[in-house]
Amino acid sequence: MLFRSRLDGGRWGAVPAEVIHTMGTIYYDGRSGTLLEGKIWAWVAPDVSEIKCAYSDDILGDSKLKELHECPIDRRHTTGSIFEQIRTDLFGREVADFVPEMLNEIASQRFADRLKTSTLTGYRLRPIVHVKVNQCSTKNPELLHLEFAGKGGFDRRLKIRDGRNLCPFCGREPIVCPGCGELQRECLACGKQTLYLPAAVSGFKDKRGFRLEGYPPDTYVVEGREWDGSDFFTSGGIPFISDRAKDWLERTHAHPFRVEKALLDVEGL
Repeated sequence: MLFRSRLDGGRWGAVPAEVIHTMGTIYYDGRSGTLLEGKIWAWVAPDVSEIKCAYSDDILGDSKLKELHECPIDRRHTTGSIFEQIRTDLFGREVADFVPEMLNEIASQRFADRLKTSTLTGYRLRPIVHVKVNQCSTKNPELLHLEFAGKGGFDRRLKIRDGRNLCPFCGREPIVCPGCGELQRECLACGKQTLYLPAAVSGFKDKRGFRLEGYPPDTYVVEGREWDGSDFFTSGGIPFISDRAKDWLERTHAHPFRVEKALLDVEGL
């Protein structure tokens, strides 16, 4: 499973074109369907070096995560995760609307109060944030976790070219799950690692594995038929907001936050 939004920030290293093998390629299909811009946006963390407010450099090390197993085909697949507890240190200046870190989902009480007066949907504000060491300018900050609770469905855009969707070693398990779309980096039957990546990425060097190409994509795609229409939602482990939420955040001068373009597939709606 690619813990895209939680464990690796959703980013893999680029795979050089000269890395070639015979077992096929896994790639991200970002073209098929009827794709619209400006309807949804991927939520990403701002660059801490460019902001002037309190920030956290890590929330994963001492926090508690609960894995989600919501695949309709195989419940062994980890389809996402939610925080049960966040423990973090704060640095820098005063707390703004958000405390930037790798997820940018820690919000101030001031922002939470403002959000509650809006008509936006799909979020939960959870009192699970605990400050271990406070080295910022705000004394006793009140912080909440902004959970993206809306449903955006699964991301089934990973496809296989020039190969079968089976473990290249035992042939007993699919590598890209047709139910939840998750990529099984380790075969659930034989335990072997299924990808062949450059030597710089330790543990993925067997040339019998699949080559991973064009992932993560420059632009993610959400299936419109699976999105519940909420303003804060996740799809395939990635947090998104609607255009309505983006407009509200900009209009109320929420900071710091950053989004990137995403596409909504409206084919079949």
